[in-house]
Amino acid sequence: DKGMAGPDHWFSADPAELRELIQSIRRVERNLGDDSPGPTATELAGRRDYRLSCVAAAPLSAGSILTEADILFSRPGSGVLPKDIGSLLGGRLLRDIDSGALIELSDVE
Repeated sequence: DKGMAGPDHWFSADPAELRELIQSIRRVERNLGDDSPGPTATELAGRRDYRLSCVAAAPLSAGSILTEADILFSRPGSGVLPKDIGSLLGGRLLRDIDSGALIELSDVE
């Protein structure tokens, strides 16, 4: 109580001041961020949105054997990565794939 007699009561925090202090501490904690290793949510979204995937260079028919000429690299990076193109090459397509569509591992045998 700030109104009490004594040398240190005058700077005590009332409930409103204590609430403001706690809110300020929580704001500082949020601004300090997370110290755990690994990519942030923003970085993960960037990986998906800006990385490349294997896509069909032209319409491809089921039963076709995939060659390098059949595959282009395009965004988003939610499919087979360019570094893994070897897992697609020489595979027989199990379904028709439109030009520009992602080629998934499950599309080849």
